[in-house]
Amino acid sequence: MTISCCPIRTGEGRLFSQTRHKQKGFIITLEAVLITSILGIGLLVGVVALRDALIKYWHANRNSDFVVVDSSTPPVIIGSAIGFDEHEAPQVPFFDYDVGFDVDGDGAIDNPGEIRNYRVLIGVRDDRFTSRQPLFYATSNCTLNAGEAPCIAGAGDEGAYSTGIDDISGSGGVSYAFALQNGPTYAIGAGGGIGQQGRLYRQASRNACGLGAIGSMWDSQRVVEGEPCIDLTAPGTPAAPVPASLHVAVEVVDGSGTNVLDNLTPPFYTNMVSNPKTTWTSVSPAKTTP
Repeated sequence: MTISCCPIRTGEGRLFSQTRHKQKGFIITLEAVLITSILGIGLLVGVVALRDALIKYWHANRNSDFVVVDSSTPPVIIGSAIGFDEHEAPQVPFFDYDVGFDVDGDGAIDNPGEIRNYRVLIGVRDDRFTSRQPLFYATSNCTLNAGEAPCIAGAGDEGAYSTGIDDISGSGGVSYAFALQNGPTYAIGAGGGIGQQGRLYRQASRNACGLGAIGSMWDSQRVVEGEPCIDLTAPGTPAAPVPASLHVAVEVVDGSGTNVLDNLTPPFYTNMVSNPKTTWTSVSPAKTTP
């Protein structure tokens, strides 16, 4: 005989179980909200602090920047100074692209490794450009006769010419930046758009200079009123270098054949920029092989 009792009621158990599950979900959701809020507030504070630090860093750099511009309307940015010479003239970098030069000294430009880009530091004063190395001429007034080219000493060549602006041998007149690049030397020479502004020249090859004698030099680093042309034939001037120790120099030109410095108008200024129309250092010279 089977005796049955009251049916088992399970509804209360299920209700208790559902309540527990609902409570677990509530607790998990509350924890997620708290964690998300804490992380969100922390990230917001961190982003604001990072923004403020970046703005302060940007302004600090801008305040310490020396931006050199010319007198065009609107002015042309020549570049940001990366240093200053002994006369506190700002030095801006110039990049000479795709220059063919006899790097290995075999007398020819015969491999792709001899087509390189070179960097030049150009000093900028209020009225003209300067360079560490001088440029040499056959005449006594830094002019060129028909068919002539100026001459320049090789990279790091102290034996060719090392006389500084104090007229003492071994005190200057040599730039080692070019020797470190194992390339041609660069110098500011006579000429330019206005007055004694100056033009940029580059050593054309390792061949000896073809001048019969040296009569003058454009020593742009000197502090003089007017043109820094030194007549080396005059008494009391530095001894002229031997032409055979020098090399032919050619102008550094842009795509139109104009010297890269000719389109810049003196006087030059720093930190007086208003709607500049171009950045000079972005203008590539002509891609020619001397």
